[in-house]
Amino acid sequence: MRISKVEYVFADKNFKFEFNSNSEEDNNTYSLILGNNGSGKSTFFEVLLGKFSEEYDQKEPSSVELEEGSLKKIILSTYSPFDRISNKTLRESSRVFFKIKSKKNEKKVEEGTAQKNTEVIYPIHTHDKIVSLACSSYYKCTIKNDRHFDNVEKAVSNLLELDSSNKLFLIESINQAKIRKLFLDANSSYNNDVYRKVHERISYTEQSEQILLKNFWELMYKRNELFEEIYRLFEVEISTEEHEKLVINYLNTEFIPRFADDKIKTEDYYEKMSNNFERFIANANYFDSGHFYSYEDIIERIYYLAEIRKKMFETLGEFKKLEDKGKSYFIYHDLNNYFLKFEQPESFNIFLVLVYLKELYKNIKSNHGKEVKYDDYYKKLLSVNDIEKFYQSNFKEDYKTLMNLDFDILEKTNNFLIDDLVILKSNRYTSISQLSSGEFSIFLRIMEISLYIENDSLILIDEPEIHLNPKWINQYYYILRKCFSNLNCHFIIASQSPLIVGMFSKDQIFYLDANNKGNSVRRVKEETFAGSIDSILKYIFDVDYSDN
Repeated sequence: MRISKVEYVFADKNFKFEFNSNSEEDNNTYSLILGNNGSGKSTFFEVLLGKFSEEYDQKEPSSVELEEGSLKKIILSTYSPFDRISNKTLRESSRVFFKIKSKKNEKKVEEGTAQKNTEVIYPIHTHDKIVSLACSSYYKCTIKNDRHFDNVEKAVSNLLELDSSNKLFLIESINQAKIRKLFLDANSSYNNDVYRKVHERISYTEQSEQILLKNFWELMYKRNELFEEIYRLFEVEISTEEHEKLVINYLNTEFIPRFADDKIKTEDYYEKMSNNFERFIANANYFDSGHFYSYEDIIERIYYLAEIRKKMFETLGEFKKLEDKGKSYFIYHDLNNYFLKFEQPESFNIFLVLVYLKELYKNIKSNHGKEVKYDDYYKKLLSVNDIEKFYQSNFKEDYKTLMNLDFDILEKTNNFLIDDLVILKSNRYTSISQLSSGEFSIFLRIMEISLYIENDSLILIDEPEIHLNPKWINQYYYILRKCFSNLNCHFIIASQSPLIVGMFSKDQIFYLDANNKGNSVRRVKEETFAGSIDSILKYIFDVDYSDN
């Protein structure tokens, strides 16, 4: 796969790229984007993201052509301290419970519009997150054992002078995670891939537990249907927008949350909620109970809700009995106040698995961790072999599948498994978080790409020279080629460094020049590969030191 052509308009200028082909010895394609500050390098990335992913604004008019395959994934790796490439929408961080929404405000999907669903990988770059990302990437790539990872590990170890045969992992965050945090993570994970992986994890439970889980899911669906029906019955009585806001506020802040209030006894729920509903009708000037035609229908549905709520509590009691007998996979005691608050079964399932993994890795660390000095304190660290042995003894022939599955579930719910990596460097244990900015930068970026890359990916790399010394900048392109050769991917690098320019031939370089007439993308005329810094500065960047 490669991007062959890109056309778009930026600041009333036309930009047209006709990209180079791959070389004979490597089916990957490597292209370099240059340009002055403000020339639109970030906009170029946004054009590609907007074309293939619904999470980004599409720049119009624009066109992108592919050759030699279909695009499976986009990896965006930015070194910049400023996030200039933004999602078009801010997602709601968590949905605490079932929400009634006005139908008037729902977005309509036009017929014939194509769904843009290419996965975009753009990791969060706060300090703790990037350390966890780098170390978790190393761990996952080790257990995944993809063809390219041997090359990655050798290249990075040689460059940073690390002894990759002796590495230990710190697992702490998931063990110490508050239940409340896992609840919020479960509610904010809207991803079909997460749902699929969690469902697969649940399939390893005993049949008796799976039957109870299915019963509980069915009750959740029926409860949601009743909430919707009650709103529709209210909707018949609504005459103004202000009226609608009043009803939605009542349902979302009083009526619905009380279903999850475990302080209300099951035998009291029907009476309490009927009285609550009648008080709302009486206190709202918009309603007259004598002329509220949906009154009896809503009272009837409150009765059905009471029955469903009773069955849900009974099912939770059955879960606890299984747990008391040691026959349950998951943990149920002391979690009722969370279970009834989930809107969808998918979020409920994620929560069950996250709480389970929290306890699982606490157990692994307690039983198999090695005491190693870390930041002046002794902490229990784990090797990959320690974790593998635990999984193998507990899950037999499926242990490799489950190791990968558990890692993926944690990673996709924003819970990276590994907090730090301790590895031998110059015959002493050093944590990755203690590497220099340059060492950590190259370790992170290579591991990040290694974790997510697959055949037919587009990798967009912004200014890789940041934090790197001249020697490493000069080697960067060759490290990429050594680590990820022949994956049929397209690497597009945006840079300002003459050292990086010297690693590319002129056919691979595209210079953004807003002052250029017609097409604002110009090709480089002078050969750049292995060129001197002075000549590259003079002919490419228009910087002449001859009179300095």
